[in-house]
Amino acid sequence: MSVWPALPADSSGATASLHPVWGSSTTDNRHRLNLLLLLLRSEAERLTVWASPRDVLDADNRIHLSQTSDQDWQQHLLTAWSCDQRLALCLLERYPAVAAVRRGLEALVMQHADDAALQQMPEAALLLATPAAVASNAPQLINLSVWAVCPLLQAMALMAGPAGAQPAVRAYCIRSLQATKPEEVAFFLPQLVQLLRGDSNGMIQRFLFTAAARSNVFAYNLSEATPGEDEMNPTVKRSGWHPPEDTGLWAIADRVITEVWEHLPNDREAFLKAEQAFFDEVTQTSGKLFPFPKDERKAQAVKILKDICLPRKDLYLPTNPESRVLALVAESGQPMQSAAKVPLLVKFKVEETLKGQPPQTRLQACIFKVGDDCRQDVLALQVCPYTHASVYPWFRIDCLV
Repeated sequence: MSVWPALPADSSGATASLHPVWGSSTTDNRHRLNLLLLLLRSEAERLTVWASPRDVLDADNRIHLSQTSDQDWQQHLLTAWSCDQRLALCLLERYPAVAAVRRGLEALVMQHADDAALQQMPEAALLLATPAAVASNAPQLINLSVWAVCPLLQAMALMAGPAGAQPAVRAYCIRSLQATKPEEVAFFLPQLVQLLRGDSNGMIQRFLFTAAARSNVFAYNLSEATPGEDEMNPTVKRSGWHPPEDTGLWAIADRVITEVWEHLPNDREAFLKAEQAFFDEVTQTSGKLFPFPKDERKAQAVKILKDICLPRKDLYLPTNPESRVLALVAESGQPMQSAAKVPLLVKFKVEETLKGQPPQTRLQACIFKVGDDCRQDVLALQVCPYTHASVYPWFRIDCLV
């Protein structure tokens, strides 16, 4: 007795009954079997490589994706689509390097863009909002106005991509950002600020205003992210350094942050100014240490830090919004090695409040550096949490960078 569920009848046979895997489609069984065989062999190869990564697979065990013709891929996509649109979309996730799969799915999504069931699948939005669709001003793009919102990372990738400036695409991305907590969107503020250059319809500006009105963390991070280019004038200039030039961002950024501050309630404005002033004073300590000889910098750092007072008890660490600052540990000030700057490591006594756990008091170290362009550092700090949260768990790799 077979343990496999029977396939529906061929298109030439009797009407198929509803099937738990294949649905009620009556596509030729041969196409279903070919697709199933492709998926099973692909999974078997993946598991073999995972179990023995140093072993070379013999020719009989390889599926030779490069030898699968575009016509075969098109048939696989049509077969999967007739069973379940989600199955077809998953083929791109399984075979991301096969161009024929992406082209075929883009055509299918474009053809069925007004399908309400498809519109509930955010992953299909990237296949609709393509550079080709934007270049041809495809009328199907209007369907993005009712498409299910996509995750934050997907929204940022789409908005920063070649199709992101198209009004319907950008409106969809903004709607997806609005469905996300501002504190999470703040993680991508460096990219959002750069996108202000091409914000001809003001969508990004309006989103920044709205998010800043909802969140202190977002408002503070926005104020710190906007002045980076026009205020960078380091005391120590590296070889080949030249003053930065306006690339169409400074005036817009100034206008955005000015309007954000003007519309903050008095109590929130006072809080954010205290937060900003306190950590600016700690950061400036790094610059004050540069004129001193290296063997005197530790003592000078402690001396300067002792004169910095915590203005209020509800300030938080900019790197850890869940950590309320109880005290600055002046004795912890430690100048670090650098070719042209004086990075300063400082510890804070904080009360950390995590969801579902009682508050805990601990020491948290932070590094402060003045007079340098830290955008590359920010990018590295963005990549690390992303790999920890998404990439490593997906591949079940227990790794810390």
